[in-house]
Amino acid sequence: MELLTTIRSIQPYVVAIIFIIAYLVEHIFPQRRDLTDYYHDLINILVGLGDLIIVGLGGYFLQWLLTYLHHCHFGLLYFLPVWAQIISGLLLADLFMYWWHRANHIFPAFWYFHRFHHRDTKLNVTSSVRFHAGELLLSYVIKIPVFALLGISATTVALYGFILLPVITLHHSNIRIGTIPDKIIRIFFVSPRMHRIHHSVIRQETNSNYSSVLPYWDMLFGSYLPVPAKPIEFGI
Repeated sequence: MELLTTIRSIQPYVVAIIFIIAYLVEHIFPQRRDLTDYYHDLINILVGLGDLIIVGLGGYFLQWLLTYLHHCHFGLLYFLPVWAQIISGLLLADLFMYWWHRANHIFPAFWYFHRFHHRDTKLNVTSSVRFHAGELLLSYVIKIPVFALLGISATTVALYGFILLPVITLHHSNIRIGTIPDKIIRIFFVSPRMHRIHHSVIRQETNSNYSSVLPYWDMLFGSYLPVPAKPIEFGI
């Protein structure tokens, strides 16, 4: 529980610092200069700040429930040693994010909200916080019982968030990055060039590269697309 307290206390500052640094770097070394639009960025940031209400309330209830279930040793992962619980929990959380993201593209009711994220035609760091409140609310409605039944602990959720948020900030960014560095990043995490394909207006490309942290889920489930067919146009 000490680890959980530490992560909770430093996470907002770490995420904010990474966000600001990435935003500054993408304006100094942009992949595409035509994406620079401060009004667009302000709107996305305001949307993200509004979303913090749902993220805060949903995250608080999720953490409270998982902490309670931890004391009851309720959930499948509690049959494993602690170290295995954490590693398995991280992998399962990332796998959940893959299928949740993919479901948002498959089911019309989910896409109704998720398309708000894809309507962004100027993909950059601020796009990483541009989500419809309805999508965030639905994600918690589904995530809470799934995580509870699996036995993913509150500490694991906090640790996963500590990894997830910087990664999605990076792979939405407009930072100029070469092919070779991007391939190196892609060994460990979803890279900017990989995720930019997902935001293409071409439907086949939009319906690919769903992974959030680890890129291997796309490779495993047949949705990996390494390169776009042509220069990417962002949007729907």
